[in-house]
Amino acid sequence: MDAPDRHTLQAVAALVDRVAGHHGREPAPADPAAPLVSLGVDSLRLVHLIAELETAFGIEVGYDDVDLRHFATLGGVCALVQRYLDAPPTVAAAPPVPSPAGGADDVEGSAYPAFPIEGALLMHMAKLAMSAGDVRRASAMLRDPALDWGRFLDLATRHRVMNLVARNVERERLWLQDAVRHWTLRASYLYNRQRNRALLDELAVLLAAFEAGGVAVVVRKGTYLAARVYPDLALRYMVDLDVYVPDREREAFCATMAEYGYRQGMGNATGRVIEPLEREEAIFSRLHEAALPPFRRIAGGPYVEVFTIDPSHSLMPPAAHKNVPAADFLTRARREEVCGEPAWVCSPEDTLLDLGVHLYREATSVCSIEMGKDLCLIRFLDIVEWYRRARDTVDVDEVVALARRYDLGAELYYALHFTDLLYPGVLDPELLRRLRPDDLAYLEEYGALEGLPGAWKVDFFQRLFDPQHGAGITLNP
Repeated sequence: MDAPDRHTLQAVAALVDRVAGHHGREPAPADPAAPLVSLGVDSLRLVHLIAELETAFGIEVGYDDVDLRHFATLGGVCALVQRYLDAPPTVAAAPPVPSPAGGADDVEGSAYPAFPIEGALLMHMAKLAMSAGDVRRASAMLRDPALDWGRFLDLATRHRVMNLVARNVERERLWLQDAVRHWTLRASYLYNRQRNRALLDELAVLLAAFEAGGVAVVVRKGTYLAARVYPDLALRYMVDLDVYVPDREREAFCATMAEYGYRQGMGNATGRVIEPLEREEAIFSRLHEAALPPFRRIAGGPYVEVFTIDPSHSLMPPAAHKNVPAADFLTRARREEVCGEPAWVCSPEDTLLDLGVHLYREATSVCSIEMGKDLCLIRFLDIVEWYRRARDTVDVDEVVALARRYDLGAELYYALHFTDLLYPGVLDPELLRRLRPDDLAYLEEYGALEGLPGAWKVDFFQRLFDPQHGAGITLNP
């Protein structure tokens, strides 16, 4: 047997660790000769492993290959996966559709047993492309009388993935029982397409103005992802437009924003006027936040009421006592075309740092927990979808060096660790290994940035799809 591809071996080994229940422990060395039984995958866990392989690699293992000889060793599993990955694409046969009266027992069980049915369904449907296994399981769950449709929609909106679900309902012709449910998803999808088109048209105008005026800003976060990573304008929600503004560019940036009708403030009760911020609010923002107060302009259109620009001057708030200033991001930034205009965007290494640390900040902030937006699936999916496209351009040594330079290794590992638990086999295991701190207790803690430390009493999988998980959190000032 030929030696397995290194990336395939590491990805399969990570899936085996997940299925065996080795979360939070140092993974065993990826030895191709290691028997699966010795790695903790017995015959009962094998069905789960096959489901994970199909989801992670986008393959469907044929019944003829469901044979113990292919699953005796780690190397044997890698060889099977590689054979499917190397096979020329074929037109897949339509998956069997259970009868409307059938339940989840008509097909393989959920690949996400730790989640409630609504959360498991979201994991199968909230992605750019559903595998054949995803389609089978989602079809069964949509017919399961235990599914609470209202709760499912609530989770889809809370986690900002409703339009990914809507797109896959159309692409995979999934049965929703009630036409109104279909129209509800379709309405969200079509509305967000128009909304994002208006937002990105406005971004194009501002980028052209910055270019003409020699104002150097860096397009970042969801704005960059919606414009350059997600293949469909409708898929990702954008609340505002995110940019980094170095201190030396602040005066010119503010002047440009004023010239184009933007003010720092909030819309009044009529929704027709932007009222300036109170002085106390502006001072608080300067002392405690990593961004200038947002700039807003009344849009007056049917899809966007107010254009909001969120200009960050640093990655971390002052209370963190560690930071990446916007000027550093600009120093390493690259030129790309965004919305048809030349723009500065973060380097691949800085993009990963930016997305990861932002996820950490939101996930551990007491304010975010109290607002119920600390765990948002789209943030994990952002890392996954960006990394799938950028992994060949990411310099692992540089990522580790930046994390150490700015003392943000623990924050970045937090984001990548939980992303890897949700989407195993995507991230480079070597990057995770090199970022991994010796003490992992902080993974179950929150409130450190606000000086209000606390520890979770329920694990990540229980929290993710429980909107009430933040009720009664214990703070230790």
